[in-house]
Amino acid sequence: GSLYRHRRDALVAQLEPWGEVRGADAGLHLLFTLPGREDRELAALAGAAGYRVRGLSEYCLRAIPRPGTLVLGFAGLPAEEAPGAAADLKKAFL
Repeated sequence: GSLYRHRRDALVAQLEPWGEVRGADAGLHLLFTLPGREDRELAALAGAAGYRVRGLSEYCLRAIPRPGTLVLGFAGLPAEEAPGAAADLKKAFL
């Protein structure tokens, strides 16, 4: 509904300036890619910053996913917390 759309839009607005966002129009997760990075490394850095995210490679048995792609859920992230969360991730990743 509109609650989750608002949360998604708030997070996407914060992530798009410094990474690639895909799949935001379906479900309660989106794919966020930082080219040239490894998703397992990024997931570990996010975890160290207090965020539980998964690398896309964790969901792939045979296919090789695009490197540096994370699966980010936004259902539990209030829109007003999106700027802080994105800033925390950016600091952890860069």
